[in-house]
Amino acid sequence: MQCGIITQSLVRRRFSRHVAEIVRGVPSLSRDRTYTTIFHKVDSDFPDEEIKTARSWLNTFKVSDIPRDKFDISFSRSGGPGGQNVNKLNTKTTIKCSWEDLDWIPEVILERLRTRHFRYLTKHDKVIVQSDSARQRHENLEDCFQKLHDMIQDCAFIPNEATPEKVEKWNDIKTRSNEARLAAKKRNGEKKRLKRTAGEW
Repeated sequence: MQCGIITQSLVRRRFSRHVAEIVRGVPSLSRDRTYTTIFHKVDSDFPDEEIKTARSWLNTFKVSDIPRDKFDISFSRSGGPGGQNVNKLNTKTTIKCSWEDLDWIPEVILERLRTRHFRYLTKHDKVIVQSDSARQRHENLEDCFQKLHDMIQDCAFIPNEATPEKVEKWNDIKTRSNEARLAAKKRNGEKKRLKRTAGEW
C-alpha cells in the first residue's frame, strides 16, 4: 500500500510540474482561474496568423518602441512628505493618450488589455500613467513609459501553442494520475470493509 501511495504522489508531482511549465513567468495566471478561458475566448475571434504576429510583436516589444508623439506629457508638483523638491518643483510626470491612439499595438493585444486588468485605462477610455518616484522630471518620464511597457507585457501575455506531442504527454500523465487515484481509493475502501468485517466478529 505504501508503494501505491508513493507512486500516486510521484505522478501527481510530475503532472503539476508539466502544468507549471504553462504558467511559468506569469504569476497572476496561477491566481486567476478565468485567465486561460478568457484567452481562448479572445483567440477564437482572431485568425491564427494574427495571433502569431501578435505573439512575435510582444516578444520583441521594448520601451523604446512606444511612440511618444502619441502621448500628452505634463509636469506638476509632486506631493508627499520630505524632500526639498516636494511641492516646490514640477517633477511629477503624467503621460496620457486616448484608447484610439494605441493603434500602434496589434488588435489581438488590445483585446487582451480590454479583458485583463489594465490598470492605466480609465472609464473614459483614456490611458494615464503617472510617476513621481524620482527628483528629476526626465527620470519620472522614463519611469512612466517603463510602467506602461511592463503593464502591457503583463496583461497581454500570449501563451505558446502546445505541440501535439506535449498534449499527448500531458493527457497520458493525467490518465496515469487518475488511475493511481482510483486504485488508492479502491484499496482504502477494501481496508475499511475488512475493518467492518473484523468488528462484526
